[in-house]
Amino acid sequence: MRPVLPLLLGLAGAAHAQVVPTASAADAPICTDRPTKSNFACTVPAGAIQIEADAFSLLGTGGNGSRTTIIAVTNPTLKLGLTAHSDLQFNWSPHIRVRQRDTDGTTRTFSGPGDLTIRSLICWPTRRGIIWASLAW
Repeated sequence: MRPVLPLLLGLAGAAHAQVVPTASAADAPICTDRPTKSNFACTVPAGAIQIEADAFSLLGTGGNGSRTTIIAVTNPTLKLGLTAHSDLQFNWSPHIRVRQRDTDGTTRTFSGPGDLTIRSLICWPTRRGIIWASLAW
């Protein structure tokens, strides 16, 4: 157990020391929320368009004899840079398939287009280089 603590502290220090890219520079690196689909505190540069997509997503959950499987096809996110510290994001999956199996063996399948999610990301830089991000959807 002891060797794990220094390793975790080292990783935390390395993560804290990283520079978070912002959209303020024209040559800033691309900052994506993929592959983890997390919410990173950086935005698309003002006036730029960024598309993030995957071929498909597979999610399965189950317990006590029941099971649900969800497949989403492509699931792209379109990001539009509004200012140096804000962007607008649109996410939509053109096809989703949900398969449910109940404890008695009954199976149901539903499919169709997914919901459109619209959200805005605003990053609030501070004098110490820390960036606070606000998501609204």
